[in-house]
Amino acid sequence: MKATTIVRLTRPVVVFAVVAAVVSGLAACGNADLSVDALGSIAEMAKPASPGNSQSGKGGKKTNPPVVDPAPIVDPAPIVDPSPIVEPPTLPATLSVGPGLPLSKPSDAALVARDGDIIDIAAGDYRGDVAVWTAPNLTVRAAGGPVRLFADGVSAQGKGIWVVQGANMVVDGIEFHDAKVTDQNGAGIRAEGPSLTVRNCKFFDNEDGILTSNDESATLVVENSEFGHNGFGDGYSHNLYVGKIAALTVRDSYFHEAVIGHQLKSRAKVTVIERSTFTDLDYGNSSYAIDLPSGGDVTIVDSIAVKGLHSPNHTLISYGAEGLYWSLNRLTITGSRLVNPFADGRFLFVKDGTESVALQNNTYEGPALQP
Repeated sequence: MKATTIVRLTRPVVVFAVVAAVVSGLAACGNADLSVDALGSIAEMAKPASPGNSQSGKGGKKTNPPVVDPAPIVDPAPIVDPSPIVEPPTLPATLSVGPGLPLSKPSDAALVARDGDIIDIAAGDYRGDVAVWTAPNLTVRAAGGPVRLFADGVSAQGKGIWVVQGANMVVDGIEFHDAKVTDQNGAGIRAEGPSLTVRNCKFFDNEDGILTSNDESATLVVENSEFGHNGFGDGYSHNLYVGKIAALTVRDSYFHEAVIGHQLKSRAKVTVIERSTFTDLDYGNSSYAIDLPSGGDVTIVDSIAVKGLHSPNHTLISYGAEGLYWSLNRLTITGSRLVNPFADGRFLFVKDGTESVALQNNTYEGPALQP
């Protein structure tokens, strides 16, 4: 059986086929003109209707296309500033200080020092130069020999030669001389920061060698240092005067001839004294060798305390004389040599109410009352 092919004609093709047949017939009858006109009209009718001119209904009215609201205008996304440029951290530097250098004196370095810097001060005498140190984690040290600072009547903030306010500062190999202020407590170093270490330093003829704040979170460490002839002479200023801070540690240091005041006075919560000497020598007139007026947790190990013949106070070591301020109050003295030449004196005063007193392997020289 022969396959049948079905051809689907679109409307324009069918119309033109009809038109062609009509025109062909008319032409055969001698009506060529008519066939041309008819062809034009019929061809016009055969055009597919455009979407914009479609007719509807019996009246043949034109239907306008639906009105479509334009798409809403969307504001462009806001312009976001690029991320701020972050400067890389400044690395610690070593600053050199000395005559003929851009930083000619210690106070110049104090103004520009940044976190972690090391300041090397050339050996020599620096007179009338005082400073306030504010940057943290500084190490300030002598370079090439002794560095001696003389106040010469000048003070930083009316407090002393150096005022230390930055945390974790180390002072190494510096001498401090002749600090005097209106309040009669001029210090070689006024320690106001949260932590300070003083190493290989000397403090002579100041009204206070070092004077601290009463910040109960602060700490002070003194190592291999010397304190001599400090004190205004009123009994309220001392070789080393420590307020109500968290901790004082003194190691391998030498205290001598405080002027009327004490060789060491500490109100710290914890006081540790190791391998250190406190003495009036032949002519000193200090009061207590060690004064611990607020009690606290105190340990004195392998140290020497010697009462001078010119002392106005015949007690060598005093504990809690102004009251027991701290929650833990105990005193331990071990392996130390204690000397008191006064028959009416005593080696040790301890406030009633002290939790414990431990005295072990000490030697007592002189006629004073032994504990």
